[in-house]
Amino acid sequence: MTRVFLTLAAMSALLWCSIGDSGAQPAAGNLGKSEPPVGWPREVNGYGKDLETAKKNAVKQAVIRIKVCLENQNPPLEAWHPDEAYVREYLLDGPGRAGEEDVQLVENVDLKAKVWIQPIRQSPKWGEMVRYNQTAQRQEVSAHRQTFAGYGLAALTALLGVVWGYLRLDEWTSGRFSRWLQVGAITVLVLAGAAWLLVQP
Repeated sequence: MTRVFLTLAAMSALLWCSIGDSGAQPAAGNLGKSEPPVGWPREVNGYGKDLETAKKNAVKQAVIRIKVCLENQNPPLEAWHPDEAYVREYLLDGPGRAGEEDVQLVENVDLKAKVWIQPIRQSPKWGEMVRYNQTAQRQEVSAHRQTFAGYGLAALTALLGVVWGYLRLDEWTSGRFSRWLQVGAITVLVLAGAAWLLVQP
């Protein structure tokens, strides 16, 4: 029985070691390319009841268009996307300009909106965005490993508890109910295994 406990302890140690974030880096892609990504937007239009609202909407539209563009690259950048603050700081090309005419957004409705045209920089920091994406990927992998290791440690702890409880009860009853205790222990392990499968993503 000592061997069983040593084996389970060794498995626990291995699972604990797997929690740590590895230094492996995902494929970097072309970090140094100078041209904009394929499908990179040149400008976006924002709409609103006034120009200030249209400006804010233009930034939101820029975030959406850039996100879609990054996800369509080969390889795609899916783990990280620039937020509004990043877009404002690094990806907008100047303050933009107001559209010459108001537009009617809904047919048969006498309601027109102001238009704000926001240019997008055609030389984004591609290498920086790829590195941000790599960092986000590593964090996702690390979180998945931690979750898996946590479930594994819980399962091993439960297994140790069942084995210990079985031995103590068997010793206390002088082996008179060994068969029933074995059935009970196996039932608990089966239920624990079923619960493990249910919580897997």
